[in-house]
Amino acid sequence: METSLPSFDRRALRRASVAVASVALLAACSNDNPVEPTAARIPTSVQPTVQPNGLGTIRLSTVTTEANVKKLIGGAKFSIQGPRTSKTVSDNDANDTDPTWGKIKLMNLLPGTWNVCETVPPVGYVVFQLTCQQLTVNANGTTTAEFNHLVVAHAQFEVRNAANQLVGGATFTIRDATNTPIIVVKDNDAKDIALTAGFFTVRLPAAGSYWVCPTTAPAGYVFESMTCYYRFYQNGYYSSAGTFKLKLAAVQP
Repeated sequence: METSLPSFDRRALRRASVAVASVALLAACSNDNPVEPTAARIPTSVQPTVQPNGLGTIRLSTVTTEANVKKLIGGAKFSIQGPRTSKTVSDNDANDTDPTWGKIKLMNLLPGTWNVCETVPPVGYVVFQLTCQQLTVNANGTTTAEFNHLVVAHAQFEVRNAANQLVGGATFTIRDATNTPIIVVKDNDAKDIALTAGFFTVRLPAAGSYWVCPTTAPAGYVFESMTCYYRFYQNGYYSSAGTFKLKLAAVQP
């Protein structure tokens, strides 16, 4: 006589499995020291920490050569235009990732041709030759460029007495080529960058022709002549306007 295997109710078996799982879950949750739920962690930045593949970098240097020694000078401002991008960058601003004064680093630039123009030179300097340069940026590459500068034109002059000694305290007016006053400078004020009394060094607005005119003599003196000295001043040079002679002021009886 054949014996058949008992048949099982599939639904009853499923219900039994659920019951067992529920008991296990309740047992796992039964804890005398419950844990507070943890807040979801939200990223604070979506910016990559490294330059994405396919983009490039431009490095700019602003330099001058004085006494045959090249040195960095900081403070320049640039306008840059490239593929789908136009922006300005100043030395050490948020767009410049190089903290070195006189060096500018621009990252994450699209490959292609970029027009880079210096719009504001470092104080006391002018760009020599090229104000704008066209640069080619390559994917994952770095393109470098250097902008050379000359010191702006400076006028130097001195005030001496009859014994040929320097005498401090005079005031001068500098006039442009149209004879319009543009600078009034007193010995050793902020416009006179020379530290020696009686010796003047004055930064001019630009290369060009200027008049240097005596205005007020030092105490106890008068100028032998009130004639203005006229000449052309060139960028890159500290040019002499000459010597202004003094004589003792007449003593009033």
